[in-house]
Amino acid sequence: MSLRALTAALVLVSCGGATARPVGRGELTLHGGVYTDRDQVTVWNPAVRARVPVSRGTLVTGSYGVDLISAASVDVVASASRVVEQRHEGALGARTTLDGRTAVEATARLSVEPDYRSLSGSFAWERETEDRHRTVRLELRGRRDEAGPGWVLQRPETLRAVAGSALVTQVVSARTLVRVGLQAEHLQGWQASVYRFVPVDGAWYPERLPEARTRASATVRVLRSLAPTVSLSGEYGASLDGWGVMVNAVDTSVRWETAPWLVLEGRARVLRQERAVFYQGTYGALTVYRTRDRLLGGYTAFWPMVTARVQLPSWPAERRWELGASASWLHQRFDDFPLLPVRDALTAELWLSRYF
Repeated sequence: MSLRALTAALVLVSCGGATARPVGRGELTLHGGVYTDRDQVTVWNPAVRARVPVSRGTLVTGSYGVDLISAASVDVVASASRVVEQRHEGALGARTTLDGRTAVEATARLSVEPDYRSLSGSFAWERETEDRHRTVRLELRGRRDEAGPGWVLQRPETLRAVAGSALVTQVVSARTLVRVGLQAEHLQGWQASVYRFVPVDGAWYPERLPEARTRASATVRVLRSLAPTVSLSGEYGASLDGWGVMVNAVDTSVRWETAPWLVLEGRARVLRQERAVFYQGTYGALTVYRTRDRLLGGYTAFWPMVTARVQLPSWPAERRWELGASASWLHQRFDDFPLLPVRDALTAELWLSRYF
């Protein structure tokens, strides 16, 4: 079990990326996070990340993290027995600036857990106009996953995914920035849980989902500087897939540089998802497709977050250290999930970065 499905459902896939900026300085970050909810799921996430400039125009990045997962979720197994797992993930990437306005980057990522393995890669191209008022980013991503074996699967099954995205960032005025993103993704293969069984008229059957899923999403974000130390942003995103899952999300955030060494951020997201066409809270008869994954049902989510960053030495001196912390509360209300109609979760993160 992992939080992969939760993350994918709550956050519309971003088409984001940076502009074609100079390589900049190196960075080493130690990161720790924790997630816990009323569904008896706890995840600890220690990680280390590095960014190293190897030449004037090339930057190499790497990361390694472990998810320590302890769960007895009613959404996974009927017995709700305690499950303890580890998920290891490593990533390696490089970014090269071809000239003052063009950059390319490539990333490879490997994730391994007892019942799931995922290998993915991406390639991105960025171009900034000569007046630096517009940036275009195009990205291609591919992924091959292997699920199982598990209670449902006696041997592993594969899932392949390919995605493409485009992001345009436009400077509208000295204080306003607009960002528009589009993304399309196609998945083919095993997409059910290797553990989940579905009750049908008093009997239990393995979960079964369609092997093909195509989805598209779009986002529009507006960033506005209200004062030299205060900025505000708002985003609307929508997605739709071949399973009939429609998602609408609104995101707002405010950033305040309260002191030359302290930055505070607040963010809130409201999300509404409509259920998949084959999803039912209870099944009275055996159907071709069946699931009790509540993240394929209709639900509403509210997700506020606060973040604080201490940067030393303070501006205008060059930053060498950053100590950061964030906390959030996630509230979800499910339309038709009798086992647990409401879920609340708390998350916290702490990190220390050294720049060189």
